[in-house]
Amino acid sequence: MMKKFKTQNEYCHINEDRIIITKTPEIGDLIEDYGKSINNVFKTLMVFFVFIPLFSVLAAIFYNMNKIGMAINAGAYGLFFLAIAFYTMLFTSGSPSIKRESIYKVKIQKTLFFNTITIQFKEFGRLKKRQLIIEKKNINKIYDLLLTENLIEQRDIVLNRSKIDILAYAIAFFIIAPSYLLIWNNTNNDIQSMMIRYGVLIISISTVLIVWMIRTLIVSIYRKITNR
Repeated sequence: MMKKFKTQNEYCHINEDRIIITKTPEIGDLIEDYGKSINNVFKTLMVFFVFIPLFSVLAAIFYNMNKIGMAINAGAYGLFFLAIAFYTMLFTSGSPSIKRESIYKVKIQKTLFFNTITIQFKEFGRLKKRQLIIEKKNINKIYDLLLTENLIEQRDIVLNRSKIDILAYAIAFFIIAPSYLLIWNNTNNDIQSMMIRYGVLIISISTVLIVWMIRTLIVSIYRKITNR
């Protein structure tokens, strides 16, 4: 028997073997729904791909002005947005149909701005995510349905901010905000050295993310080869 619940922008249908995500209350043209989901992802990527050349140009301009600290800082943000763009392309999915046997975990959690359902599932040999925004008033109803369908456990609902989340946002703010404020100040040696430190830190974070993505891709390819 097909069961259904509404998210903020979509409808989630659950049957015995798969979860189907549609834009309308009824299951219609999944190819059209997939196209709409891909279009939304493409819009997100376009934002990243605007920032990447912007920061790259700024890095070149600052370098030619002999403002090395600002050049490193701008280049670091360009690399960061590039890493996020690749992460979005490789590890998120717009698929409207998810086989239950491929699902690794389903979580209801509070992100920075929304309450979401995060579905982690295997696609093309690696874990991908599909996130659905849900309204707070529907959380309990959706949770009960997912629990009944054995898609979620009590430990997989996280709606309270953990200390780690708060700390992560605080660190991110104190990393990003000062680096932009410094651009408006006069560039003496102290500010230049501070800009370099911020840039190196952002480059390090981006590098860790890129290395993690490469490792994950290599592992998924290796598993495909060995499982043949």
